Amino acid sequence: MRHLGRRTVTARTLIVLAACSLFGVGPAGAVTLTFGYGEIGGSSVPTSIRNAFTTIGMEYDAIFTDTKIINIDVEFADIGAGNLGETNQTFDVIDYASWETELKAKSSDGTQATADASLPSSAPVGNGFVVLSTANYQILGGAPPLSAFTKGSDNVEYNAELLFSSTASFFFGSSGSGYDFNSVAEHELDEALGTVSWVGQSGGYAAPVDFFRYQDSSGTRSFSSTPGTPAYFSLDGHNRLVQYNNSGSGDFGDFTGTCFVQNYAECPNTVADIANPGEPEITILNAVGYDIAVAPEPGTFALLGLGAAFAVARRHKRSSRPAAA
Repeated sequence: MRHLGRRTVTARTLIVLAACSLFGVGPAGAVTLTFGYGEIGGSSVPTSIRNAFTTIGMEYDAIFTDTKIINIDVEFADIGAGNLGETNQTFDVIDYASWETELKAKSSDGTQATADASLPSSAPVGNGFVVLSTANYQILGGAPPLSAFTKGSDNVEYNAELLFSSTASFFFGSSGSGYDFNSVAEHELDEALGTVSWVGQSGGYAAPVDFFRYQDSSGTRSFSSTPGTPAYFSLDGHNRLVQYNNSGSGDFGDFTGTCFVQNYAECPNTVADIANPGEPEITILNAVGYDIAVAPEPGTFALLGLGAAFAVARRHKRSSRPAAA
């Protein structure tokens, strides 16, 4: 079975020398998600999708309180049979010690304190360097994206390009047949913000979430891509929040089991939302540096009628429906 968020490194990966450094984090306020439509790929994006992102943007702006502007381009195109969505983005790479220092300096709540306390002084997995989405890098105080890949026709530097299938069966609203568009959109958006894993990728790097990836409740971390090897997200290595997909097929940053945003492709004809009770997405993003307010009730905004870093890599990820039984 394939999972939402299958991701591979393209042949057009960029290795760019960049003088990137972390610096002071601004005061608490609110993350501002701004969306462009067709600015990178030139596609025509329907009003229904634009309205969906208006709702999603307001929900996320209310949840995440960091004073940063994250720019996301949205495209609507044929991305291949069986695929719901795709994310293209650049990544910043910094050494583990710098990342740990900045993450802990930014800590502002109990979830972050618990997560920070679990981190050793040296990288517990990977090669000693941490791969961050440019959005996550900004949240920790880094500079906005500087790669030419991210610049749209409007001359805006975009953190990521999200593509959605023009041939998939999407529905909009609280129920329907097929796949809830907002659930798929939140999945792709969360990947751009920082839920992506680097397990199974080349280079030996680790993503921030990989330092909270454990094989059991004994505190033993798991960085294995061997199919069937258990892997769970945990803030402290003991209390397991959600099980990761480690089937050998799909995205290692996706979940398995209970239907959440990060394994939504397994759950057609339903609706997932990061603000739903029990959803792990907000806690995971909180752990990797995003400050949060109290999550709004699911559907709140819809009811209002709002329908040394040295490498930057472009990666290509497709979100796929499960294969037919």
